[in-house]
Amino acid sequence: MSPVIHKALLRSLEINAEYDLYPTPPEKLTERVPALLSMDGFNVTIPYKTEIIKFLDGVEGYAERYGSVNTVAMKAGRNIGYNTDCIGFLRALTAEGIPFEGNILLLGAGGAGRVIAYLAAEQGLPLTIAARDTAKAKLLADEIESKIGKSPIEITGFDTTGEFDLIINSTPVGVFPKINECPVFDEQIKRCKYAYDLVYNPKETLFMKKAKDFGLKTAGGLSMLVFQAVASEEIWHNCKISDETANNIIENLVI
Repeated sequence: MSPVIHKALLRSLEINAEYDLYPTPPEKLTERVPALLSMDGFNVTIPYKTEIIKFLDGVEGYAERYGSVNTVAMKAGRNIGYNTDCIGFLRALTAEGIPFEGNILLLGAGGAGRVIAYLAAEQGLPLTIAARDTAKAKLLADEIESKIGKSPIEITGFDTTGEFDLIINSTPVGVFPKINECPVFDEQIKRCKYAYDLVYNPKETLFMKKAKDFGLKTAGGLSMLVFQAVASEEIWHNCKISDETANNIIENLVI
């Protein structure tokens, strides 16, 4: 979906530019980097958000604080890494009317889930990470606590049944074509107030449907995908894109 979103944003800015996909297997990353660094800017997705840093001239903002890059821009002859996942996530929650506060249950500890965990800890929010690989989640929790030193992070499996204000799914469970899967049991979903799913295909996952049926206010990952793209374009072109423009793109996207 990224080329469709970015091309729509470029049209709104009346900028003549191209945005294309460059599928890159892990063994080809080093070979691909020189071509990437010759561009005005590019995005990076998993599994390269940390790996790309060693090739850059520097990192700023969330990328520096959390050690995760998804946007690279040429600035004054230097390739600088940024992270727009957090910006996109927070702007998406605001647009959807979901508060980022209270007790947080984060499903998954990789990719965008990593920066959301950092963001929650940085704001002093009680955080529980549910993960299949609890050892990996514990390493992330220890890393965050050593850097931020605020509220302790609880680690649990997907069978947790605690009370939470916001439950966030950052796992790929429920993504097309496995649309009949849900990352947690119904009993856990019932014990939350809000639900946000980073999965954007389908627009409404089984997790979201269940949450809605239980009376939770829900939102899907399409809004975050668009808003993090908005933040990338703002970095590349030193501009400001309105929420109205972003929301129009979200409403008109066909998956």
